[in-house]
Amino acid sequence: MKVFQVISILSVLGMCSALPFQRSHHRNVTGVVGPNPDEIGEFFEGDIRFTDNQQIAPLTGILDQYWRWENAVIPYVIAADFTASHRSIIQGAMTDIMASTCIRFVPRSTERDYVTIQNADSGCWSYIGRIRNAQILNLSIWGGCVSRGVATHELIHAIGFFHAQGDVNRDKYVKIHWENITPGRESNFEVYTNDYVTDYGEGYDYGSIMHYGPYAFTKNWYPTIEAIQPNSESMGQRNAMSQKDINKINKMYNC
Repeated sequence: MKVFQVISILSVLGMCSALPFQRSHHRNVTGVVGPNPDEIGEFFEGDIRFTDNQQIAPLTGILDQYWRWENAVIPYVIAADFTASHRSIIQGAMTDIMASTCIRFVPRSTERDYVTIQNADSGCWSYIGRIRNAQILNLSIWGGCVSRGVATHELIHAIGFFHAQGDVNRDKYVKIHWENITPGRESNFEVYTNDYVTDYGEGYDYGSIMHYGPYAFTKNWYPTIEAIQPNSESMGQRNAMSQKDINKINKMYNC
């Protein structure tokens, strides 16, 4: 029986090593197999939600001053069902952002507009920018969303940023493998226009914490995004903000 168990385990390991996402020439996030938790949701681009009056159309969104947080201050509330450890992780992500930018996260007192961080079983997601009144930023414990990197990613959505691979110049830097994308999720890989977004002169950023990983929305465990130009950065990393991430936040808020 023990011999059979050993053979079975070795067989499974052999099958895993043969899967496409294990191939060395496919750059993936260190220590992560497959997509990030924020790349598997059912919302726009996986983890973005919009209000009824916040539509994907020219002259709305990241370039529109209406969605900025006043004086770069973001009041927040963290739901009571997060443990002390979870709260520490989320607040650590806030500390990372505050350490490098002029954004300030403050516990809400009486502010009308604020972010309420919740733990619903609906994955990782956020609204883009300040939408007025209470707005939810969801970090599902069950969905693996409570990590410092994923929390940072979602907080930057709330600050006002979309995903990095939607950059208007994207096709000069990455190849989208449409044949590997889960049917019905192709719209998650659309390119924005200069009327809608800007990189604030920072240029394309493979290493952005806001960039999809190579296997985002894959249907077959083959890459959906491949870097065209040589680079030393891991697409889809959820470790820390890149310098360009930091620069863009500071430029957006005139720090």
